[in-house]
Amino acid sequence: MLDRKKSTGTFSTDRVVQNVWRTLLRDFRGTSSGDFCKEAEAAFDGGIKSFRAYEWPVLGFIPPSRYKRYAQLSSLVKKYRFAEDVYTDQELESLTLQKYFGEQERLGVQRPLKALGLLVAQRARCIARRILGPLDPDGIITMAKFGKRSSIGCPLSLAYIDEKLTNVKAFTGSKQCSRWFFDRVLPQDEILSQMVHALPSGNAEDLEHESLNLVNVPKNWKTYRTITPLTLLSLFYSYGVGQQVTDRLAEAGLDIRRLQNRHRMLVKKFSVSLTHATADLSAASDSLTSESLNRILPREWYCALKKAITHQVIVKTPDGNRSFYTSSVLPMGNGFTFPVETLIFYCIIKAIGELTGVEGVFSVYGDDLIYPSRLHKFVVGIFPMFNLVLNADKTFVKAPFRESCGSDYYRGVDVRPFFFQGECQRLTASQYLAFLYKTYNGLTRRWDPWEIRSTLYYLLQEIAQVAQVIFRIPVSYPDTAGIKVDYPGLIPLGCEALPWSPINVLFTHGSRWFKFGFLMSVPHNRFVKTVLPYYWLSLQGLTDDPDVRKNFWDRDHSYMSEKPRQSLIWEKLRVDRIYMRRGVRVHKKVVKYSACVATRSGMRYTNKFTKTGSISDWI
Repeated sequence: MLDRKKSTGTFSTDRVVQNVWRTLLRDFRGTSSGDFCKEAEAAFDGGIKSFRAYEWPVLGFIPPSRYKRYAQLSSLVKKYRFAEDVYTDQELESLTLQKYFGEQERLGVQRPLKALGLLVAQRARCIARRILGPLDPDGIITMAKFGKRSSIGCPLSLAYIDEKLTNVKAFTGSKQCSRWFFDRVLPQDEILSQMVHALPSGNAEDLEHESLNLVNVPKNWKTYRTITPLTLLSLFYSYGVGQQVTDRLAEAGLDIRRLQNRHRMLVKKFSVSLTHATADLSAASDSLTSESLNRILPREWYCALKKAITHQVIVKTPDGNRSFYTSSVLPMGNGFTFPVETLIFYCIIKAIGELTGVEGVFSVYGDDLIYPSRLHKFVVGIFPMFNLVLNADKTFVKAPFRESCGSDYYRGVDVRPFFFQGECQRLTASQYLAFLYKTYNGLTRRWDPWEIRSTLYYLLQEIAQVAQVIFRIPVSYPDTAGIKVDYPGLIPLGCEALPWSPINVLFTHGSRWFKFGFLMSVPHNRFVKTVLPYYWLSLQGLTDDPDVRKNFWDRDHSYMSEKPRQSLIWEKLRVDRIYMRRGVRVHKKVVKYSACVATRSGMRYTNKFTKTGSISDWI
């Protein structure tokens, strides 16, 4: 049972999730046998705890369509947590800490590297040196950024650049990173130096942190994800090192920005040929230790990483906060964790391939590995020497199934299921509509409408019951805005009687336009303390929002994006201005523009009946 109090809306997501599972089963039985997943249905009817305990059958060589149906029903609620689920918040906290400490005990056992492991480490070090080349200390400065992550003294809810650079409690750093920042960075940056020196002086002991806080964040129904946010200056430094590693990987043919698409194409091919395996690691980043990094990375690169590495974590226990030694040096929340683990895992499997003479495709994206199937027996034997554990449930060698980077292929057919994610919530009417629209579009992205007709009809009925009208939108709009259709006027078969919002055709200056209603999502705004940090971001080109580089003083709310914008929004305010005229006090309303940024507290959805959009080309 969930212990945290959720939003106080009227509509529960649990009811929709359960009904979608049942309607999907009904749809699948219409195209297969009537007893399809009969035992799973009995477990589902017995309650969520009974369903969690149900063991799905091991599938043999079956048609891809049947495999996809099994995968959909078994995975639909795998990442979703019900209100009355198996574990309470306290039990999840306890289980997560037990798992974390168990991993630390495993990593803390000193095991001398065997001769074969030494050969692999030496070859991996040569590969790493070839990829990385010499370290560029000045490049770390130019590539460093404060980012949008939380840090010590600055939780995620306050992780805005103006908060980080104006709040003395948020301005934290380890001893080495603080020295690097004040000695190397500030003398080269006049604006940043001005902001930092404007901070009120605080206790130096409060600003320097050599320990990190272990924080648990939601992951799925049976565990939390542990992260250890860095200090602000360590995070700034880690981004600089991480970006330099990313650039060197791209020069070697491992461009992280494009590897996801490459992996998706490869798994489709290898699910047919079976010449290459796909593998995933358990607790991948937590399994990398200082010893492993020191063996594989060139010395100057290892020393560069050490500045942002700590071996002390503070854990909140029933007896209070306690400090523990941790062997993990690449935790979640570090700016260079992802590129460095990509580099390390690639160098190890590539070294194994070179030493064994096995040729083929070697590719790594984070902890998603692709390598020749003939190499798997060597990987299974050598990875434990580096404290790396393969996830057996997500490693595929002989079966005609491959998975990597969010793509699942069985015998060359895309069988990736739709997932519900998050936890049970009670939503307002507009939030509930956004949830239904997103579910509908997510399902139609994975399934043809005729395959899941009952499920889609149920969702449309829910929308019509709440809103009395159903919006149709172009495919370029967000999933939460309405039902995506390929061309205007399209209505799903058998749903003509439902109340569809009209789409009007307009002709202006020889051009055709479509006018339609949609559910508009707008982020909440927060007033910034000062615009100077955003001005500095724009000059440095460090923001991820391309609109900031084009027009820094932008007032557009940009309803087209589901993600909050990072540019400044200038909000019009009417304020009282008091002045004296001929000895008389005069009050006058004047217009004032105040700078805001989009918050991370979620979207608000506007009145669906009054907002319309227009587009010249529906596709």
